[in-house]
Order: sequence, then C-alpha cells, then structure tokens
Amino acid sequence: MKKLFKVVLAFGALFLVGNASSYAQKFGYINFAELVESMPEMTQVRTNFETFQKDLEDQYETMAVEFNNKYNDFVQAFDTLSETIRQMREEEINSLRERLTQFEQNAGVLMQQEQSRLMTPLIEKAQETIQKVSKANSFTAVFELTVGALAYYDESTFINILPMVQSEMGI
Repeated sequence: MKKLFKVVLAFGALFLVGNASSYAQKFGYINFAELVESMPEMTQVRTNFETFQKDLEDQYETMAVEFNNKYNDFVQAFDTLSETIRQMREEEINSLRERLTQFEQNAGVLMQQEQSRLMTPLIEKAQETIQKVSKANSFTAVFELTVGALAYYDESTFINILPMVQSEMGI
C-alpha cells in the first residue's frame, strides 16, 4: 500500500512539474512614454498643440493691448474727464483687467484639456497595440516602466516588448 501511495505521489509530482513547465510564465516590460513619443502621429499632435497655444497667446496679447491702450488713454485724459466719464472708464478698465486675469486662469485649464483631447487617441492606440502584441506573444504580464512600478527586475527574465509593439504599429 505504501509503495502504491509513493508511486501515485511520484506520478502526481511529475504531472505537476510537467504542467508547470507547459504553463511557463512570460513577463515583458515597456516604456510607454517612449512608445508614444515614437509614434508618427505625435508630430501632428505637437503641431496642433503649439497652434492652439499660439492662438491663446495671440488672444491674450490682443486683450492686453486693448487694456493698455484704454488705460493709457484714461491716464492721459484723466484731468479733462468729468467725474461721471472717469468712473465709467475706470469700471471699463477694471472689467478688462478682470477679463485678463480670468483668461490667464482659464488658459491653463484649456491647454490641459486640449492636450488631453489630442493625446487620448494616441494613448488608446498604444494601449490597444500593447494588448494585442502581449496576447499574440503569450505574455503573462507586461510592466510599464515609466511610472517606476517595479523596484527591481532581472532584465534577463523580462522581454522588452517596445520593438514588437512599434513593429505592429509600423514604426
């Protein structure tokens, strides 16, 4: 009985070892930022963002010139203006100053939104391609190195999938 148990146990261990080797885990890593930077679409994204940024700067400059002109006109004509006209122009200048301040505050938010709008399709394309390549090459897991999620990894046991993903994207 003991011999039969030992044979069954040995057979079970061999079966498990055989199964474990057939299910070898395969790990990869990728630098997501490097992938996105290497995408040809990134050139157009940069151009579009720079155009958007320049449009905001031009709009701000136009508003600033208008403010400065009205302010300078007000200062030069201050002594000749009636009290009522002076108050109206002060209110107008204060309103322009508030608009400038509001525009400055909104510009940062608008630039973040535009950057997100422009980058989202690239990020989605990169993520989809990473998933496709990972599945096609039977990776158990792929780690993203940009965020520094791994404290240590033995590079010899991991596969850099960046070249595979770039190849899949035609880069």
